[in-house]
Amino acid sequence: MTHTSTMDVRWRIFMASILACMMIVLAGPALLAQEAAPDDGISTTVRLVDTRSDPVAVVHTGSSAAPDVTAAVNGEPANSVRTVSAWDVGYGANTAIVIDTSGKNRDSLEALKESASTYVSGLAPNERVALVTTGATGRVLVPFTSNRSLLQSEIGTLESGGAFHLWDGVSAALDELERAEEENSISNVVIMAAGGDELSESRYEVIQGRLLSLDALVHVASINLRGLNVDELKTLTRQNGGSSNVVADTESFVESTDVLGSNVHGLYAVGFTSDQLSAGTDLDLTIDGEAFAIGYVPGSLATGDALERGQSAGGGTSVSFLTGQRGLMIGIGLGAAAIGLAVLAIGLLFQNDESALESMLNAYKDGSADGDPAQNALVNNAIFQRAVELTEQIAERQGALARTEEKLEQANLPFKAAEALMFYAASAVVSVLLAFVLKGDPKLAITVLLLGIVAPVVTVKFMAARRRKKFVSQLPDTLTLLAGTLKAGYSFMQGLESVSRESEDPIAEELRKVVTEAQLGRPVEEALDMSADRMSSDDYAWAIMAVKIQREVGGNLSELLMTVAETMTARERLRRDVASLTAEGRISAIVLGFLPFGLGAVMYVINPGYVGLLFSETVGNIMLGAGFVGAMIGFLWMKKLITIEI
Repeated sequence: MTHTSTMDVRWRIFMASILACMMIVLAGPALLAQEAAPDDGISTTVRLVDTRSDPVAVVHTGSSAAPDVTAAVNGEPANSVRTVSAWDVGYGANTAIVIDTSGKNRDSLEALKESASTYVSGLAPNERVALVTTGATGRVLVPFTSNRSLLQSEIGTLESGGAFHLWDGVSAALDELERAEEENSISNVVIMAAGGDELSESRYEVIQGRLLSLDALVHVASINLRGLNVDELKTLTRQNGGSSNVVADTESFVESTDVLGSNVHGLYAVGFTSDQLSAGTDLDLTIDGEAFAIGYVPGSLATGDALERGQSAGGGTSVSFLTGQRGLMIGIGLGAAAIGLAVLAIGLLFQNDESALESMLNAYKDGSADGDPAQNALVNNAIFQRAVELTEQIAERQGALARTEEKLEQANLPFKAAEALMFYAASAVVSVLLAFVLKGDPKLAITVLLLGIVAPVVTVKFMAARRRKKFVSQLPDTLTLLAGTLKAGYSFMQGLESVSRESEDPIAEELRKVVTEAQLGRPVEEALDMSADRMSSDDYAWAIMAVKIQREVGGNLSELLMTVAETMTARERLRRDVASLTAEGRISAIVLGFLPFGLGAVMYVINPGYVGLLFSETVGNIMLGAGFVGAMIGFLWMKKLITIEI
């Protein structure tokens, strides 16, 4: 091995090792965040920054005691920093209280009503409340109002009944918050529940996104009974700010929620002055020792995502987007990437010992025009080469190598058949292992395996069919253009070369291959036959047959090509006529083919317990499989009936 290639290998090993270490460093916080995230309590957040007149930042601490705050603008300490209650300087809130009124939690309803009543009796100035119930369905019982008597009266009339629609209730609360959103008001969602969601149509992930877009604080006051998903609720408070108070029994619930009012009303306005205000965009706040890095636009009101520098620059060990299931998945993904890079670094140690000259020549031996060894690190890797060789031997014994190469050429994919098969098998196996490790569900693993097997094949066939269709549509114009070059005095090969430069891909690419092969010594008839085999087009094969006959027996080739082009144009016109006449049948086949799947999905959304038996019971699985097979047979039958060969 030369000095240059030795250094190249060592450099790759070094870079792969560095990347592996970086992935581990990134994965560590993502995995540790699962433990570092706080379970309960209140998270301090910055809700808005208003620099339109007197600059002020509104912060939520959830405490009845005013926080100790320092501020800096563009790195320069701010002057006259003062903290007052946001309620005393004109800021307000719209608070939607979502109350669990489901039938299964009727023994907890009185405690929930008492807690809601206590909260309403202590409303803050400029605060409006909406009542939302979750029994039978999520609905708004009382729109936003500051009328305490009305709210108390409606709370007293609440009765339990129906299934628990927690997320439908939260969705209804968010709808109401969107309608009532005001510039100087903070949006709050208070969730009072005593069990887990049952039949909500709204999905938790959608609720997460809507809460973030609305920039609403989430306050949880719940009883951990009957399948309550505490982790989901606490994730909402961590992502959006607010408070989380989940107790184990009904008896201690009311007493523990006495502090709910101070949690929600712990809102403070921080005023300050600075000569950097108009020039800067960076505001740094330290609230009770916790640092926040805020972005703002001078002379505007910034809320939510507009506080683009993000919150919590220090003072905590948790990164909000790394917590929960998403953080776990990020950590696993980064860890897997680190392992892969480490394996690559070890594999590079076994790279073939070849000189730089040999490396460049091997690129041409393998049929590649790219002789840069730095761009072929994976291909030149010894382990990769052994895997490809093993795959090639197995595929050749099974007769799959030639078929794969043909399909790849038809789709114009720049892969060798053995490499493509190796990646195909490896991706299917890795997908199945990941699905099984992450979810532990054999059915999901089998589904992923089937998708991994079918999807690449279907994709390659689709790409080949699309390329073939475009090729056939270009063929009549190309033949006409070639006939014109022959009339102008060009030879057949000169005409092919000229047309290959003037035409568009894919036909230009195929003609360039024919010209190149002919220039390298292959007979032009044989090169044309190879091109026809690659494209699998009857029209193209007939055109080549006409050219071969003319070259053997003589005649006017330009007139012959014009006749062939006119015939192809007429055939294409006939194809389109047939397509228009069979359009109704094709649409019927598509609708009837997808109707069972669409109807099944709708029924699952409406009544998941009813349709779920098809997936959970053996008889249901058999019926589901039989139905799928029957639907596929019917779809293929209808497709065959409306397929007319021309």
